[in-house]
Amino acid sequence: MESASVRLDKGLQTARKLIEDGQFYEAEQMYKALLARYMAQRRYNDAKQLACAGALAMLHHEREEEGSELGLHVFKAMTGARTSFDDQSLELVRTIAEAFPSTSASG
Repeated sequence: MESASVRLDKGLQTARKLIEDGQFYEAEQMYKALLARYMAQRRYNDAKQLACAGALAMLHHEREEEGSELGLHVFKAMTGARTSFDDQSLELVRTIAEAFPSTSASG
């Protein structure tokens, strides 16, 4: 029988492959399933890291809506852990924000 960490690793590999194949909706759902497992296991730091990685992967492929949704899970993990913003969390949020494409103010 596979351990939980092996299943999570396989799930993460699957999510990355889905993104590479352009199956963004399916990848987002896989990330959300993995995040739900981390949260249920109270692995809040892992959930923050995974949410950031998923958001960045989506934003790298210009999938802003999916990137935004996964990025919100950073805050959900912080809420679950009942922690305040520390430097690491702030850096995760900054990294996600900087990955969004710049918008021009042309009118």
